[in-house]
Amino acid sequence: MKTWIQSRRFRWAIASFLALTLLVGITFFSLPWILISPAESASADVILHYAIAYNTGVDEYVAQLYRQQRGKKIVCISKASLCDIYPADYTRQHLIELGVPAEDVMVMHLPNYDCLAQVLPRFTEKTKAQGWQRALLVIRPSFSRFEGNLAKRYFNKEGLGLAVTYSPDEEQKFNARWWADHRTAQLTVESAINSALDQLYPECR
Repeated sequence: MKTWIQSRRFRWAIASFLALTLLVGITFFSLPWILISPAESASADVILHYAIAYNTGVDEYVAQLYRQQRGKKIVCISKASLCDIYPADYTRQHLIELGVPAEDVMVMHLPNYDCLAQVLPRFTEKTKAQGWQRALLVIRPSFSRFEGNLAKRYFNKEGLGLAVTYSPDEEQKFNARWWADHRTAQLTVESAINSALDQLYPECR
């Protein structure tokens, strides 16, 4: 009898382990669909460039949005990366080189922060101070659902409109075998972990 019970428990343990493994696998491969929301195409008073990254075509996409009159001004946003060097400064110069008039490209330096919610008041303050009513937030695709929705709540609370978009070229990296590319897989898992952790802390949601 004891042996039968032990055998039954063992089978349940194996079945539970296999079910958990299957669930983890399905969740992992579904991460892009969980994290990425559809890009929005609304026009705005200002484009908030919050997807600054080296070796990507996001700056070209932002310049294209400007040429399409999706925003009258551009604000490049970043915190310091090293020794008080702000990537936003270099992004502004790059956008000017891409043909965007210098007077239409601004910079916003952020302090160090743990999560986006801690600096979103600076986004809304900047928007209101300039008299803008609608903003278009350019963000990484893998942050578009959770951080995008969070930003919308902050803007809506201040009576401001916000749409969220991202570079189509960046989105393409999440199609098909996205997990085969180390950088894309790393960003995806990082986004998932950060989004989950943010829900645990009141100051991050």
